[in-house]
Amino acid sequence: MLQLPEPRERQQEVGAANAEAQQQPALQTVEGRIVKKRSQYVLQVSNDTVYQLDDQQRASQYDGKPVKLLGTLDQDRRMIHVTNIELMS
Repeated sequence: MLQLPEPRERQQEVGAANAEAQQQPALQTVEGRIVKKRSQYVLQVSNDTVYQLDDQQRASQYDGKPVKLLGTLDQDRRMIHVTNIELMS
């Protein structure tokens, strides 16, 4: 026989799911130029702002080109977890 969770248990499940969703970083769009520095491809946003990229293979296809990058930013590590890269026109 199938038993439905008690209302209090269901509230805890929903609360846990909401807390998990809030902890996941939001996707952001960042514009810059993919360049190679010290054998690693990075996104150079300005002279002072450079982000490491976790997807080196995808980044290599855009070496030297201006791009719009979609991903999640790990501010502590100055790293972008790449979701998508597209050329800027």
